[in-house]
Amino acid sequence: GDPKAAKKMLEEAGYDGAKVLIPHPTDLVLLRAPGFVGGNALKEAGFNVDLMAMDWQTAIGRVNSKAAPDEGGWNMLITLLGVPDMASPIFNERLNAKGTNGGVMGWLDDPKLEALRDTFAATSDPAEQKKLADEIQTYAYENAVYVPLGQFYRITSWRSNISGVIHAPVTLFWNIEKK
Repeated sequence: GDPKAAKKMLEEAGYDGAKVLIPHPTDLVLLRAPGFVGGNALKEAGFNVDLMAMDWQTAIGRVNSKAAPDEGGWNMLITLLGVPDMASPIFNERLNAKGTNGGVMGWLDDPKLEALRDTFAATSDPAEQKKLADEIQTYAYENAVYVPLGQFYRITSWRSNISGVIHAPVTLFWNIEKK
């Protein structure tokens, strides 16, 4: 939110100007804009950003590589998840902290976060689950597990001769009829 302050903190931290390699999928409309927005914010903060344009499949291949950034790896991925993907600490892949033993891209290795998620999964009391979910979210933000870039809503419209549309967080193309 404050590029000047971020730039100052980056300088104080001793950032050496190393490139930040970001695979940037350009073939999917929903993933094109977040890369531009996030990449620009990082540049304004003083990072040397290389927003590498590529198709989504190539980006996925790159982020599954454990190679060093200058040897075909990467530093950061700017992407999005839908509400169903983040609705619970159990299946929110951004909170998966199992490292190289069952983790997801980035291979976050954080036993404390995994212990919190395990406790959440073993708890059936809704009040305790809410408390644990709040604790997990706070922990994730304080430790920069992931950084939310923003939130948006997809607005859709359907012709009047279409029926059976299922309103959901993702577009579903079954159950639809044209009159």
